[in-house]
Amino acid sequence: MKIIKNSWSDISKEPISNDAIRALHLPTETYTYRFSPHEYKSGVRFLETVGMPHLVYVLSGNCKFEYDDQHFPLKTAELAEKGKGKYWFDVVGDEPVKIVNVFQIPRNLKH
Repeated sequence: MKIIKNSWSDISKEPISNDAIRALHLPTETYTYRFSPHEYKSGVRFLETVGMPHLVYVLSGNCKFEYDDQHFPLKTAELAEKGKGKYWFDVVGDEPVKIVNVFQIPRNLKH
């Protein structure tokens, strides 16, 4: 399990948005991408099992991921790369959080 945190401004000059995120993840001959947007209300907390490493972009609000007593807070215009494992997810503060999960899918993956 791991989380690598980054700032949106380090990878794009555009304001963070669904369209700007999609522009960074264009399909190639080898990979395509699946985009999974979510909005969670204040106070939401749940345990998630991550079976496939992916990126999490925070469009608005604040949240955090926890595992092994480590805390990874994320705020608007930040992103994290999440490895396989189990993580607690929390919405932090009084505002809802909007996130987009981006999964890189090999084109030769059998369904």
